Amino acid sequence: MSFQIPTPEELTALIAVAEGSDPVLATTVALAALTGMRRGELCALRWSDVDLEHGIVAVERAITVIEGQTHIGPTKTHQVRKVALDELGVAVLRRRLAFMEDLSAQAESPLAENPYVLSYNAKGARPVNPDTVSHRFATLVERVGVDCHFHSLRHFSVTTLIAAGVDVRTVAERHGHAQATMTLNRYAHALPERDREAAAVVGRALARSVSGGGRPPDAVLPRRQGPTMAPQQHSHAIARGRATQEFGSA
Repeated sequence: MSFQIPTPEELTALIAVAEGSDPVLATTVALAALTGMRRGELCALRWSDVDLEHGIVAVERAITVIEGQTHIGPTKTHQVRKVALDELGVAVLRRRLAFMEDLSAQAESPLAENPYVLSYNAKGARPVNPDTVSHRFATLVERVGVDCHFHSLRHFSVTTLIAAGVDVRTVAERHGHAQATMTLNRYAHALPERDREAAAVVGRALARSVSGGGRPPDAVLPRRQGPTMAPQQHSHAIARGRATQEFGSA
């Protein structure tokens, strides 16, 4: 299975353009790429799920759309997981919170109790519809000239971590895959290059440990095999060599 995965440069362009016209979508795109969360999981995220101090997001529920109606329920795998955030992820969410508080103040309407992180409502009382995310993202990528779907952001997260050498089990847990084998099967195309890089790492480490850096000594390199010689023949050859040195010039 192949995916059209955006590059970091394309993601940066998408977020920058969205920031100017649709801050909610800009935050959604950034979080999807940084955390690999599914569309419905992002839409169901509330501020009570976010720990900005420790940089952790609890993924406990998801929003699905069935026959035009939104439903809030468990995640796809019916499991709760915690996703760590780096400094950029925390900064994105802090900026989002400040935006919501400012919008609420301008509208003279206090934020709802435990508001949604992604909401076009001034109070944060209503979550973004997952289909709305997809439609607005489709418009965004067409505007920027990037060929990908919203779910491609999740694939970006997975393949980036695998390419960086993060173990598959951690990647699977972070993205809510039921089993690591699912991650392996779906993203096997991202592994061959990692195997080649791993081989180079091992080779360099061995060279450094044996020779202190630089070219590996002959002790760790395959020896070229010449004609074999019996011990007695070897002794005679040495004797002949000495005789040549002593009498060759006579």
